[in-house]
Amino acid sequence: LNLKGVNDNKKGMTGELPEELFHLEKLDSLFLSFNKFYGPISENLGNLTKLRLIALDFNKFTGPIPESLYDLGMTLESLWLHNNKFSGGISPRISDLRNLVNLNLRNNELSGHLPRYFDKGHKFEEENTILKGNKFTCPVSFLAKSRYKVLCQNPALESISPQFIFNEHPANLTIRGRNIPSIPGEIFCEVRSLHNDKTIVPAYAASAREITCTDIVYHPSKTSVSAIYDNSFLSASKPLIVTFYERPTLLSISVKEEREQGSGENTMEVRGLGFVDTGAVSCQFGNLTVPGIYVRSTKILCPIPPHPPGQVMFAAGNDGDYFSLTELPFEYYQYCDSFPPCGGYDTGVCNVLNETVYCVCRNPNRDSKQGCLDCRPNHFSPECTQCPVCVHGVCNEGIDGVGCVCEQWYTGVLCDSLVVFYLAPIVISLFITILFVTLVFKKLYSGPFVGDIDELDEEERDGARRPLLAFSD
Repeated sequence: LNLKGVNDNKKGMTGELPEELFHLEKLDSLFLSFNKFYGPISENLGNLTKLRLIALDFNKFTGPIPESLYDLGMTLESLWLHNNKFSGGISPRISDLRNLVNLNLRNNELSGHLPRYFDKGHKFEEENTILKGNKFTCPVSFLAKSRYKVLCQNPALESISPQFIFNEHPANLTIRGRNIPSIPGEIFCEVRSLHNDKTIVPAYAASAREITCTDIVYHPSKTSVSAIYDNSFLSASKPLIVTFYERPTLLSISVKEEREQGSGENTMEVRGLGFVDTGAVSCQFGNLTVPGIYVRSTKILCPIPPHPPGQVMFAAGNDGDYFSLTELPFEYYQYCDSFPPCGGYDTGVCNVLNETVYCVCRNPNRDSKQGCLDCRPNHFSPECTQCPVCVHGVCNEGIDGVGCVCEQWYTGVLCDSLVVFYLAPIVISLFITILFVTLVFKKLYSGPFVGDIDELDEEERDGARRPLLAFSD
C-alpha cells in the first residue's frame, strides 16, 4: 500500500492497533486521537521511518514508550502521547529526535529520572504542561522544574547489605530504597571512612528500589556509604554504615586451670587484635570450628569442643571463612570425668597443665588419675562416705560437715522431722516451770492487801502489820 496518512480522529474506535499498521513504510502521519484504543504500542513503530507526526493522545494505551520510536529522529516533528496510561521512563535517546518541535507527554504514568534532554532549554508549544501529571524521580534540574513545571518524588535510601565485608576481595553492596533513578552510567557510590578517606565506585540501579555498588575494596574500618546521582547525594533515612574487616591477629590463649579441657564445658579466653562484632566470630580447633563470643576488639571467648588428647592448632576469625594467618598450639589433656571432678572442689581440682596427673588434690600425697581419695570423717563424696538420702533437703556433697542441709522447718540427720516436734518438750517444760513459780508467789502473798488494813480494828491491824514488818526485815 502507498498509504501516506491515517486520520481516524474522534471516530470512537476501540481495540489494539493492528500489527499491519506498522508495515506501512510510506506512512508520514498517524492521527488516532480521541478514540478508545488500548494496549501497548508495537516495537515495529520504528519501521515507519517517514513519520513526521504521531498523535495518539486521549486513548487508553499502556506499557512503555517503544524504544524504536527514537529511531525516527531524522523525520519526527510532532509527538502527542498525552492523556493515556503509558508507564516506565523516558529514554535518554529522546535527544535523538533532533527535529522535534511539538511534544506532549502529560497525564500518563511515566516515572524514573528525567533525561538531560530537558535540561537544555528546548522550546515546545504549551511547554509548561507537556510533562505534568507524571511521577518523575528527583533530582530534576532547575531549568526543567521552572520551564516544564515538573514535580518529582525524592529518592530515599533505606538499608544496605551486607553490613560487614571482608577486605581482601572485591565485593558488591546493595542499597535498597525508593524512587531511585535508573539511568546507566550516571550513578555512583561513595565509601567514606570516619577519618574522611573516601573512594568512589560505579553503581547501577537494578530498579527504582535497588542500587548495586560494584567491586568495592577498602581498608579495614567502619565506613558510611552514599549514592551519588548527577553530582548530588541521594538522601538516606538513616546512615548507611558498613564495616570492612580483616583477619584478626592472635596474641595469646588461656584456660581456667580448675576446669577440664576435654569435656566440652570449658571456655578459652583469646586475646589479639582486629576482632569485629560481625555476629559470626568463629574459633577453629584443628578441623573443628565452633561459634565464638565477641567481647571487644582485643578479646573473644571460645567454647572448647570435646576432642581426644593431643595437640591441635588454634585459629580465630571474624567469620566462618577467613581465619587468622597465625595459629597457636593448643594441648588437649586427659580430663576428669567424675562428678564432682576429683571428689569436689574442697578435695581437689582437675589439672589441665600436666598430662600425667589429672587430679591435683588438697592433700598432695593423694594426686592421682582417678580422683582425690583423702577421705576424712563426715566428708561426703562418691569416693568417700556415701551421701545419705535427705528426705527434705540435699546432701552436702564434697564439703566436710553434716550430711544433709535441710529445708526450712525440717531437721534431723535425714531432714525427716518437723522442727515443731523437737521444740514441743522444751515448750512444755517452760510452761510447767512458769506455773510452779506462780503458785509459790501466790502462797507467800496470800495475806490481806496493804490498802485494806485501815478497815480493821486496832488488834487486827497489829496482827496484820507484823508479817509485813517481819518481811521488811
